[in-house]
Amino acid sequence: MSESFEEKVTRYTESATRLRREAERWRDAALTARCGLTVTAGTFTFDRGMASIMSRALDDNAALFDAQADETMANLQAELGKEPTDAD
Repeated sequence: MSESFEEKVTRYTESATRLRREAERWRDAALTARCGLTVTAGTFTFDRGMASIMSRALDDNAALFDAQADETMANLQAELGKEPTDAD
């Protein structure tokens, strides 16, 4: 049995939302690092000196999660383009 329209949209949007939340966590960690504070990101903890060095990497990691979320939504649009319409 194939997924219904609602199930498909829900699955993709929930996935994209999780990715956006993860990106936000990494962006928050980068901001904290730039402020010179100790950072905990995922399973990693960086002290003040290392955190400031790592702020760019933390931002880059956030960008990767954003890109994955964008790709997920593009995949949803492609899937929806394949859906038969009532007019067909």
